[in-house]
Amino acid sequence: GSSLVDYTVLVPADAFVTVRSSDGKVHVQGLRGDVVLEGATGMVEATDINSAHLHVKTLSGPVTLTDIRDSHVDIHSVSGDVDIRNVSGSSVEVNSGSGRITYDGDPGSAGVYLFTSHSGDLEVSVPASIPVEIKAHSVKGESDTGLPNAGSVPSVGQKSLLLKPGIVYASRFVLRSFRGTIHVRRP
Repeated sequence: GSSLVDYTVLVPADAFVTVRSSDGKVHVQGLRGDVVLEGATGMVEATDINSAHLHVKTLSGPVTLTDIRDSHVDIHSVSGDVDIRNVSGSSVEVNSGSGRITYDGDPGSAGVYLFTSHSGDLEVSVPASIPVEIKAHSVKGESDTGLPNAGSVPSVGQKSLLLKPGIVYASRFVLRSFRGTIHVRRP
């Protein structure tokens, strides 16, 4: 079978950690150092990471990040979905060929979030009380912000929204897709 063995490895929280798996699930928790996670088809999960540099690469395996704080995050996936919940960092960059990218949570006050997908949808949900700047651009897909446009429309398919005018410190989202649909919600 495909699940013949499970490994549990305990390391110091600030250790440099690299985990690779072809089709098995990879899960890391409670780390603070440099973390490199690579998978082909298996799921990759990271939770409760603080002040780290997190690198994730997958072919088709899904990626789930939960409760990542004050970290630099870099995710590359060919076709796997990327689910990001309660992640705040100085820099969060996600690139996916055809997978869906979902973000839900409070991005903090000064992060840069770059989400790019060729044909996958991008779904971003940030609480209405949190000031953010959002730039969305879909060449052949749709950009559905669900909000009145507070800024200008620089070019066809591109929208720029500063959701709390006059705020100096706000996280910035840059959402790009060639064919996918971009959804922004402010619950």
